[in-house]
Amino acid sequence: MESFMVAACDLDKTLYPPAGPEQGTQLKANITGMNAFESMGGFVFPVTGNNLLMAQKKFMDPEDETRMLRDLRTVPGIYTNGGLVLGPNGKEIEKHALGRLILQGRTDGLDFVTAMLIFFDDASLKASVLQNVGMLLLAPEYIGGYDASYSNVDGYAASQRVSARKMSREDIIAAKGDILLILLLFPPISEEKDARQAKEEYDSVIHPQQLQILEEMKVYGLMNCMYADGKSEGLGEGIKVTPMKDPWPEIDINVAGVDKGKALARFLQNSQVLEYLGQRSIDPSSQVAVFGDAPNDVPMFMAVAGVQPGLRVVMPHADDKILNELSNTKAEVADVLQMICKAKRDLAQIRGTG
Repeated sequence: MESFMVAACDLDKTLYPPAGPEQGTQLKANITGMNAFESMGGFVFPVTGNNLLMAQKKFMDPEDETRMLRDLRTVPGIYTNGGLVLGPNGKEIEKHALGRLILQGRTDGLDFVTAMLIFFDDASLKASVLQNVGMLLLAPEYIGGYDASYSNVDGYAASQRVSARKMSREDIIAAKGDILLILLLFPPISEEKDARQAKEEYDSVIHPQQLQILEEMKVYGLMNCMYADGKSEGLGEGIKVTPMKDPWPEIDINVAGVDKGKALARFLQNSQVLEYLGQRSIDPSSQVAVFGDAPNDVPMFMAVAGVQPGLRVVMPHADDKILNELSNTKAEVADVLQMICKAKRDLAQIRGTG
């Protein structure tokens, strides 16, 4: 336990706890644990579906929201499920825009983002599987909703404590080189429902609709796309889609090859990051702890550079079957970080008296 020095944390409902009466208390505990871990030479950083705007909101002092706990634009981190990766001093290491993808089997060079707008403008789909589904676009520093398919966008933005831009088709096409993640937003599950009822609604109503939309996307040829300049190191050969229940019922769409596991692997092999950590290399099996609660966390629980992280911590509220099966610890972030700190202190004491 004492060997762990990297804590890769999902944000929503993980490092930043779920809404509820205990949120403030747990958030303070997580921050205390994070500070304790880092004071002992560890490093906590976000591996999140959030963009920088959303993530920074989680790193504000809960007692003074004008004060940053840390400026995420100046430290390493992984955002939009790996669509944006920042190194030391906030230097951009990777950026994977969906607008670079070109649909295959066509002669007009149609890009993926424009094709998604056409898909959402299909009247028959809007009256059926896309009814009440909004289209949200995440760039590094802002989020925007397609004005013709704006359902649930403001509600989602409010849940993240940010504001969304209402974007026209022309606005989106102009910004396609910055769009790192597209979220298809479904109506939220009522907060009055308990965990069992919420899961039942998702499994019986929302998830089947998510699967229907993915089938329609296949029919439209949206899955058959590639970077205009070809794939590179497993990146850019199509898209990666992840149906989600939490923190909001949604479908996440990234460039293929972009997920938390692959991004974390490349991140921990980056020479600038290793220098920042003061390490020649990082062994995921003994030095990396990952924390999460949702399906987009599965890739980093499964493998980082072909090795399963030694500590795979799923949140107590998490109900994703695969994530729970991959985990080896079920606990809050604070409890695990403090447990690692205790192991480090115990080892230091033994060495000091040995």
